[in-house]
Amino acid sequence: MKKLFILTLPLLLLSCTDYGEMVTYNGTDVYYKDGATQTDADKLGAYLEESEFADGNEKSVQIVKNESGTWVFRMVVQEGAEEGDDTMFKLAALGISMGAFDGEPVDVDLCDNLFTTLKTIPYGFSDDESEDTEDTEDEILSSDSTAVD
Repeated sequence: MKKLFILTLPLLLLSCTDYGEMVTYNGTDVYYKDGATQTDADKLGAYLEESEFADGNEKSVQIVKNESGTWVFRMVVQEGAEEGDDTMFKLAALGISMGAFDGEPVDVDLCDNLFTTLKTIPYGFSDDESEDTEDTEDEILSSDSTAVD
């Protein structure tokens, strides 16, 4: 019996993951840890429902604060999404910033299904990007519900 326990202990330790505490909003699991509280997760979850990101389909996201105190919205994406255009994710960050975190900056981490970061997208737009997205940004800020896919 002791040998069986010793052999299975490493497997148990490897299979344990610490995504943090979790609340669920309309099929979207919102994990929170590393400086984020349940209140923060609830604000995010409410915004995700309002924006129709939380639409009843199963999704997993995580909210944390990084070492410098910036919010990081971490989301599981399909393989290859990290290689595409960042504009949609930057607009999502803007919506989350304004809708859930009182305008505080929100970086986006695109993650695999184990929340391993594939790509980090910093908050904001460069001068070149802001010219291309100015109209879209105005539409998002003025709309009642912004879909974030």
